[in-house]
Amino acid sequence: MMPSGGDPTAGSSVTTSPAPEDRRVVLITGFEANDPPYRNASAVLVGALARRLQELRRVSGDAEVRTRIMPGDTMALSASLETALDEQPWPTHLLLLGQAPGRNKVTLERIATNLRDFGTPDRHGNLPRDVPIAHGGPAAFHSTWPDQKRLTAVLNAAGIPAAMSNDAGNHLCNQLLHLALCAAASHVPSPSCMFQCCRSRSLTRSR
Repeated sequence: MMPSGGDPTAGSSVTTSPAPEDRRVVLITGFEANDPPYRNASAVLVGALARRLQELRRVSGDAEVRTRIMPGDTMALSASLETALDEQPWPTHLLLLGQAPGRNKVTLERIATNLRDFGTPDRHGNLPRDVPIAHGGPAAFHSTWPDQKRLTAVLNAAGIPAAMSNDAGNHLCNQLLHLALCAAASHVPSPSCMFQCCRSRSLTRSR
């Protein structure tokens, strides 16, 4: 069961058809900016990937790659994820990108906690404090993306500073990962899910 609709704690089921066993479907998401006219680094990255889908398909062994930009609104996040997951077939992999203040490297998140405790408002002024993402749900989920430690090593070897992280915060990044893992837990076969935080540098709008 995953929360849906405007209330991020309301439960509903998602009906999907699985991808064929030999086909990989990868959903990559980023976030819209929380402070326009600046852009969220994850949205910039997703936009660049969206312009290179054919190349991604070729280098990934013919995987289908989809991209989506998620709203900077805690009340709309669940419904937006559900809409992205409604596209058939169900993704086999979810790569969720976000921007983390103060981080100077790519960080791969291990854990999503069942808590919204925003230190700053979201784009629409919502400021939930000490509120569960899913009432009655597990206290935390572990990322299910395979071999994250090896991926971290590969990124560093390629000159991209990267590290594992045990704290996705209590804002929208953590909420999205928790929602995705909650959805994955109720689906057979379960997709692999990971949240990756980009460097925190804000980008000005292109002219």
